[in-house]
Amino acid sequence: MNILIMLFTLLVVWFLSFLLHEFCHVIEGFRQGASEGYIYLVQYKLFPSLRADVSSVKNKFLFRLSGGLYSGLLLLPLAYLATVLAYTPFDYAFSLASITNIVYSIFEAFLGDKLEYAKYMAMHYVLYFITFLIVTIMYLPSIVGFLHL
Repeated sequence: MNILIMLFTLLVVWFLSFLLHEFCHVIEGFRQGASEGYIYLVQYKLFPSLRADVSSVKNKFLFRLSGGLYSGLLLLPLAYLATVLAYTPFDYAFSLASITNIVYSIFEAFLGDKLEYAKYMAMHYVLYFITFLIVTIMYLPSIVGFLHL
C-alpha cells in the first residue's frame, strides 16, 4: 500500500508542478505587459508536455527563467515542511519537483532559444532523468524506510 501512496503522490505533485511552472511563465508574461497568456498541452513523440505562450514579452531571458525558478521556489517551502514533518511521500515528491524546476530554469533560460526544438526536448528529458536519479539517491534511505523494504 505504501508504494501506491508514494507513486500517486509523486505523479500528482509532478504534474501539478509542471502546471505551476507554465503558470509562472504566464504570470511573468503578464508582469512584462502581455495582455493574454495560454497554457497548451502538446505531444512530443510519446510524451505529453505543457507549454506556455503569451502575447508579448519584453525580456525573453527572464520569461524563460521564470517558470522553473518561480515554481521551484514556491514548492521549496512545501518540501521543507514535509521534511520537518518527516512524511516521505510528500518530502520526496516536493523536493524532487522543486529541485527539478530550479535546475531546469537555468537550462531553459540559457538554452531555450539556442537549440533546435528536437534537441532541446531530448536534452530537457535527459536533465529531468539525471535530476530524478540524483534526488532519488539522496532520498533512498527515507524511501526504503517508508516502503519497509
